[in-house]
Amino acid sequence: MKLQVYKLKWFILLLVTAFQFSCDSDFLDETTNPNSFSPSSFWQNDDDAFKALTSVYANLQPDGNWGTIFTRYIIIPSYRSDECVRRDDVSSWIKLASFTNDATNSTAKHFWNTNYSGIYRANQLFEGIELIPDMNAELKKAYIAEAKFLRAFYYFTLLKNFGGKIPLITTPIQGADDYYPAQSDYNTIMTFVETELKACLGILPSTYDDAMEGRVTDGAVSALLGKVYLYQKKYNDAATEFAKLIAVSPSVYDLTSDYNANFDGDNRGNKEVVFEAMFGGDQSGGRKEYNYITLHLSSFDGDGYEEAYPSEWLYQLMKNDTLSDGSFSDRIFNTIEFPGGLAFSNNGSTKPYEEVHGADATKIYWKKFVNWSEGQTANMYRSGFNVPIIRFADVLLMYAEALNEASGPSNDVFDAIDRVRSRVDIVPIDRSMNKEQLREHIRHVERPCELALEGNRYYDLNRWGITKDALTQHGKRNAASFVVGKHELLAIPRSELTLNSDWEQNPQYGK
Repeated sequence: MKLQVYKLKWFILLLVTAFQFSCDSDFLDETTNPNSFSPSSFWQNDDDAFKALTSVYANLQPDGNWGTIFTRYIIIPSYRSDECVRRDDVSSWIKLASFTNDATNSTAKHFWNTNYSGIYRANQLFEGIELIPDMNAELKKAYIAEAKFLRAFYYFTLLKNFGGKIPLITTPIQGADDYYPAQSDYNTIMTFVETELKACLGILPSTYDDAMEGRVTDGAVSALLGKVYLYQKKYNDAATEFAKLIAVSPSVYDLTSDYNANFDGDNRGNKEVVFEAMFGGDQSGGRKEYNYITLHLSSFDGDGYEEAYPSEWLYQLMKNDTLSDGSFSDRIFNTIEFPGGLAFSNNGSTKPYEEVHGADATKIYWKKFVNWSEGQTANMYRSGFNVPIIRFADVLLMYAEALNEASGPSNDVFDAIDRVRSRVDIVPIDRSMNKEQLREHIRHVERPCELALEGNRYYDLNRWGITKDALTQHGKRNAASFVVGKHELLAIPRSELTLNSDWEQNPQYGK
């Protein structure tokens, strides 16, 4: 500290001296702020490129504010589905879940901005990395591939929620005209996402060391590309990409023996992880490496906000998903709090349901993502677990779906499904099912039971074209308000339409 102060005194002295003897020079004609970065001053070496890449990843955990991460990973993808029941609390959340939202919805607007912020940062990297002199060629290639994947992921996320009438921006903003981009269309955006991901194949490693946990792998590229193919009904192509991950199992990818290991925060980076948002729990130096998901989902008895609940349909479905002796599996115990099951208590521990909620209680709550253990964070209000975006279990089920749609039932289809079921000791699947029966089973048993609340269900219903029917049949509150051809998508935010008067709104929404 003394050395720093000493140097500072000499710096001030030299500065004053320079000012006194240079009043007639160009000392005051400085045209750039020496305290801020410019493209030419920032992009100097490999480390600067990595800093820029880190900023692109950062949009997976947009900020540590109260509801932002809960919004991104629970509200937007799950509140509209048949697996989730809302508690009437925040008005913008209620409107999304009740299909009464419009172009002024603040939650949808923030979601739009967050994804485009990630795209903007990726675009900056693509341009700036070219300014670095003598950058390591292999690093450069890898960083570009990672940023391409992330940009494709952000666009795919926007496409699923807002449709194709979104701007396709692939370069940094340079001038006034760039602030008024044209709208694109569904096929153009989807083709762009597919092309970007294909360009990343074979470039990235299959694994990283612990210090680099959470970065995009070659398996993540194939998994997301396979999902993009699945959305386009390119079933053979999808199966080919998913098969790449299965081929390196169990050495690289595998199912955890403990289902809850994917959500408890104590088993980060396990072999089931394909792609996830990282929340390490670090709060040092003002960092917000945590989320509030446990706080939002935990029951009032567990000292949480209980913002949402599992649907009765999901509860009854999972109760029928049993072991050979008729008992419940670990999957339901770690997905739902129910009488006779387990519950999260207000000291962060898991106890029998009746100890937490009372002997006569019957209400059900979410158990998935409701976890905390000492050492993750200072308390249960700030969670340090990662949020899975793609798990190997999802890959196996998508592989089974793609094969069944392409050519009907086969041993490969049944084996993939049974691999997921056997992890929690559920009875093997009935192998006498035909293509149509198996399709219904995958849609309404396997995927909702395994992947509940993980951000897949609503988009699955949309890509299958059965959203209204499923919401109605499964007793979704306000299902009658769902309008086919409208509520599959969110309204484009009014603020964007105000800035771009020639833009069109999504079908049946007002500007």
